[in-house]
Amino acid sequence: MSSSKTIQLGDRTLEEHAPYFYIDRPVPLGSASSMNAPDVVMLFGWMDAELRYVYKYAEKYRGMFPHAHVMIILSSYESCFVKTGAAWRESSALIQKELASIADERMNHGSTTSTVVHCFSNGGMIQYSAFASHLNYEAKNFPVPVATILDSSPGYGELSTLLGATLMRFTGNTWLDSVKRLGVRAFVSAVHFLHVGLSLLGPDTNNIEWMRRVTNKCRLWAWRSKDDVSTMLPPRLYLHTEADVFIKPEAVSQHAEDAQKTNHQGPPAVIDMERTEGPVSWPPLSTVRTRRACWTTPKHCAIGRTFHDQYWSLVQSFLQEVSTLPNAPKASKL
Repeated sequence: MSSSKTIQLGDRTLEEHAPYFYIDRPVPLGSASSMNAPDVVMLFGWMDAELRYVYKYAEKYRGMFPHAHVMIILSSYESCFVKTGAAWRESSALIQKELASIADERMNHGSTTSTVVHCFSNGGMIQYSAFASHLNYEAKNFPVPVATILDSSPGYGELSTLLGATLMRFTGNTWLDSVKRLGVRAFVSAVHFLHVGLSLLGPDTNNIEWMRRVTNKCRLWAWRSKDDVSTMLPPRLYLHTEADVFIKPEAVSQHAEDAQKTNHQGPPAVIDMERTEGPVSWPPLSTVRTRRACWTTPKHCAIGRTFHDQYWSLVQSFLQEVSTLPNAPKASKL
């Protein structure tokens, strides 16, 4: 375990391994290892999200999976668009160390290990992509990603989206706030146009477009070995809303379509949640590996607050079905 300090959040004690990386440890495993599905839940927060808000989602997973380690990885404009390369490798190595420790512990109990990945917005997906693209396959054994949940993501790498998301935290009305907003607007615009210029040299200079591309490649989800790459992505659930001013519905739709092309399957299953009456019924994941649930009215990253019960019912039923698939590491006892 890496050196860390503890912080109190409500009635839970979290380990802080870095200002962006927190772990909520489970209750002792004891004899209940067969019920521990998954071993790890990784929450990648939306850009500049405060820990206390992302932790509300961790609490729900804690209730579903009391024996899972819940990791919270926060994102910021700097971590997504400024600190790349060496900084990404350093943060990835820190997370890898904890994942490997968990895998070793659980494998000592005779269990294969698994991970659920839940990303929010472009910020969370860039953070995941940065982490997974720097995995050290030869040195570590990691829990296998068995399911992905993408909330309000991914969008396109447009300047208006970047400005809107970055300026959200600067809401004051003083002259100093105005100066700050002007400075941030100038900086973000300069970085964006630099990326546009560099994009002429290659496809990976715009981090959002890079994230959109690599998250639909099986390589980014194969954590065990460079030679152990599935021909399909882990089952995926998109949760998005038409009222999102940062993430266009067509951006999510296109990414889901591309995911299914990677899976060599037909189009993703789609349900309009606010126009559906009665129980939600999906095609089985064994035939359609990608699902897209769309709402009409919630704002960006607010679906879970606006439609709380419906949101978590979808997540829970999705993960329950994932656990029944032939290649699932262990059965779920939700």
